[in-house]
Amino acid sequence: MSRVGSTTSQGWNWKACIVRCFLIGLAVGLGASLGLLILGPILSNRLAEAQKQKTPPATVPQPAAMASPTLPLPPSPMATPTAPPSATPTHSPTSPPPTPTPPATPTALSPSATPTTAPTMPPPMGYPPTPIPYACGARAEELVLKMQPVTHEDEALAKAGVVVLCAIRDNRWDVVASYAHPDRGDLRFSPDVYLSPEDLSFPADLVPGLPTDNTVYTWGTMPGSGMPIRMTFREYVQAYVYDGPYWESAQPGLDVRRGAGTVPDNHATFYPGSRVVEFYLPPSEPGGLDWRSLRLVFVPLHPDTRTMWRLVAITHDAWTP
Repeated sequence: MSRVGSTTSQGWNWKACIVRCFLIGLAVGLGASLGLLILGPILSNRLAEAQKQKTPPATVPQPAAMASPTLPLPPSPMATPTAPPSATPTHSPTSPPPTPTPPATPTALSPSATPTTAPTMPPPMGYPPTPIPYACGARAEELVLKMQPVTHEDEALAKAGVVVLCAIRDNRWDVVASYAHPDRGDLRFSPDVYLSPEDLSFPADLVPGLPTDNTVYTWGTMPGSGMPIRMTFREYVQAYVYDGPYWESAQPGLDVRRGAGTVPDNHATFYPGSRVVEFYLPPSEPGGLDWRSLRLVFVPLHPDTRTMWRLVAITHDAWTP
């Protein structure tokens, strides 16, 4: 009897332990679920508020203020613009000023071009409308007096020829080009005194850049041999323009031809109303053949006013076989 009772008591104790554990676990689970139901919404609200505090408010972009267009001022009636005004970009006072754009470098003449006739030119704009003043010293007055001008027309022509010679000596082709006729707008170069439409003729505004031009041009043919004269502008000037000490030693003259050349001089028919200023270098010995002349052909600026002269051609004279 005691063994049966003892066994029964142990069995109930074991079952009671299982029931207690189950009840405890159930109580814990119900407590956790209840806690989540109560505390869950509170924690969720706290997390949302913290996230809002960390994220900065979005900045709404403001539309840029439209710049007021700057209307160009009307030109002053006293000013005479020589070129259209360039547009000046506007910038904000707080931003750095724009970097100025350097002036464009003029394009050199193409070395491959070798014109054999006078180039076709647009209507001349004049370069410039009046000759560039150029001082040449006491020698200039001496050369003018040697030409023995009689009239005001002669004196104006002699002075223009001396200034052009002085500028050629100094390689100031901008001054030479400023004596071009503003209506014709070009300068003709001939290696002899016979002028032809096939002579090279350059627009006056391009003449100042010719000394730095490396283009080889065909300037005509050599007397006797008939070989073409192919030279750069610098080489041509040394051979057929300023090929001697004209400024120091030449004998100046108006409308004269001192050299006994065989090539006919046709400037009067090629340029009606033109006149010539000649600078003659005599031969090294009497009867010699090494004489030469630089001849400048001028026309009046206006047909009815012959006291202002403009250069149209630069020719060369020398002995020819």
